[in-house]
Amino acid sequence: MDDDELKRLLDRNAETIRGQFEATAERMEKRFDTLAEAVGRLDERLASESDGIRKEVTEGFSETPAMIKQTESKLRVQTEGPN
Repeated sequence: MDDDELKRLLDRNAETIRGQFEATAERMEKRFDTLAEAVGRLDERLASESDGIRKEVTEGFSETPAMIKQTESKLRVQTEGPN
């Protein structure tokens, strides 16, 4: 094999490897795009869910003082009798 044949062989191999690399890069890019979309949807769902939980907790705590007063009144009636 002379130098020209070796150069052509190396060029063909380089072209083959380049094509395989580009095909792999395209597949990876599509997968990353899909992953990014899924992460975005998950982030939206988690934000919505955490907002709902936050609302429930806030509403629950806003009712707590009234419940405590009601319980105190009932205990006072049980221990001291009606006023």
